[in-house]
Formats: sequence, C-alpha cells, structure tokens
Amino acid sequence: MSEGSWLPKTWEEAVPQVFWGVLILGFGLEFCVSVLDGNYGRALLAALGLAVLLAMLIHQEQLRQRLMTVSPNWVAAVFVVFLAAIILSPFVEEKRWPLSAWFQPSPVVVHDPPSADDIAKATAPVQADLQAANEKLKAITQPASEVEVAKAKAVQAAEDQERVAALTSLLSN
Repeated sequence: MSEGSWLPKTWEEAVPQVFWGVLILGFGLEFCVSVLDGNYGRALLAALGLAVLLAMLIHQEQLRQRLMTVSPNWVAAVFVVFLAAIILSPFVEEKRWPLSAWFQPSPVVVHDPPSADDIAKATAPVQADLQAANEKLKAITQPASEVEVAKAKAVQAAEDQERVAALTSLLSN
C-alpha cells in the first residue's frame, strides 16, 4: 500500500482491512449498546477488546515478526492445552460461565402493587362508559309503558275485528 493512502489497491490489501474493520466495528457497536443499556461490565469488556484490536492493527508488523520467531511446536502445545482446559472446565460442562454475575442486566425495580383506590381511579372512565351503555341497552329493551301497551292492544283488536268482518262477508257470499 502506498504511503498516505489507506484505500486498498488489490484484493490482498482489501481482505485484511475488511476483516479488521468488521471486528473493530463489532466491538465498537457492542460498546455503545452496552453503555446505553447500562451493562457497564460488558461495555468495559467491549472497550478492552476494541483497544486490543486497534493495538494489534497498529502494530501488526511487529506482532508478525515476533510470532515468526516462536517455534511451531510451542504453538501447537499451547493450543492443545488451551483447548483441553476449555473442554474440561465446568464452564462448558455445566454451563457456569465465569464472571456471569458481572454481566447480568440491571435488576428491574419492582413497585408496590396498586391499591384498590388506584385501580378504581384507573378504571373510572371505563366504568362510566359501561354504565352509559347499560342505560342505553335498558332503554331499548325495557318493556313499554301501560299506555303504549293499551294502544297496541287496541290496534290489535281493531285489526282482528276487520279480519272477522272480512271473513264473515266472504262466507256469506
């Protein structure tokens, strides 16, 4: 890569930059989300990871030279011991993760249960609407007054007399 330009010119230059960029972006976003959620332990861990990745990116040539001087036998031995330690640890076997109490979400504040007065105040508008609806329903389904019943009986009797008169006139013909 030429001096002063950070834009990659080939795929060989682009792939490591994308790799490091994605890792650093992931830690940076995790830091922001953790701070906003109030998980300060997780935010500290993300900030530490971000700092380590940035340091590795800045000093990658020195890191590469130092790693080239290490014997591959030691690398293999350390990897096998590390893998065995992870597999045999109770964290994997029993799912008891280390320091998990530090990274728990903030406890939820439980308020006292509402009193009967609080519930009555909260439900008063709904009860008023229900009362109005019940009154409308009662007005619709309420039996008619005695005057209306008498009028309805008189109309029915008049209709019955007309039918009787019509039937008798038909029979007499």
